Amino acid sequence: MDNTDDLFVKEDISKPENRVNLALFSLMQQDWFREWFLKRLCLPIDAVVYPPKNVHHRRPDLKVMQDGSDVAMIEVELGANRSQAEDYREQFDVVKTIWGKKKNRGNLSLEDIAEFIDEPRCLSPQVKINVQHLRKLIKEGLREHSASGQRGKVSEKMWKHPLVVALRDRLGDRLEATTKRVGVGHLKADAVANEGFSLKVNRRDTNGEVALFSIRGGAQLIFPSRRKLYCCLPNHQDEVDVYMSLIATLGCDVEVGGKNASPRLSLERHLDTVLDEADELARCFKALAG
Repeated sequence: MDNTDDLFVKEDISKPENRVNLALFSLMQQDWFREWFLKRLCLPIDAVVYPPKNVHHRRPDLKVMQDGSDVAMIEVELGANRSQAEDYREQFDVVKTIWGKKKNRGNLSLEDIAEFIDEPRCLSPQVKINVQHLRKLIKEGLREHSASGQRGKVSEKMWKHPLVVALRDRLGDRLEATTKRVGVGHLKADAVANEGFSLKVNRRDTNGEVALFSIRGGAQLIFPSRRKLYCCLPNHQDEVDVYMSLIATLGCDVEVGGKNASPRLSLERHLDTVLDEADELARCFKALAG
């Protein structure tokens, strides 16, 4: 096949959503599945589907091509990400959504796919295993996603948290409260729960975002480890080092092997100390944003 220089081969399979995407891609080899899949999305059934590299600083999950020309981009989610879909539609001519459940009202759902591949049909032993694999990934992915919750906007309560207010004053319009992706040089604030808060920048290793710090339950302050930021921001290691030195002065071990520094700080005990470093924190965040 021509024009596949943009074929993406560095998928992070630690994420259940990405495992579903790879299993979907694998089953595209079967005409009975690929043609049904494309027909349900109102796309030409003789097109090809594959995971692409970044396009316009975004990486759609799947790309559809026909005779060397782009036909559509496809976003696959275990839940529903309307803000991302809107963002993609500003960048690409045709965007199709495959969201987890039928009630999410995407162009197609993972539930629809699981039901279709579960229908009786004559398949070779190998293809049967591939079908079982995809069906199991969808089932487990939807279950885990339902239990984990979805990201949303920061609550009014957390927007008025003393640490958040201090950083808002210093970051100004570079800090955006949004569920959408922000541009290079900007920082994003979002949350999962009413008393949660995360400050994020765009990753440089893959498509996505990384939290520079988070507040959980309105009471615990969580910082990333050096290892995590080196991985996610490989071109900003000098800036990471400055930030990690600052976090270490707060009493956190940033050299741990996991994702987060240790221990989590109690804001009840350490808020004044952290507020004293608000100027330095803001400077670090701006540098890490690029």
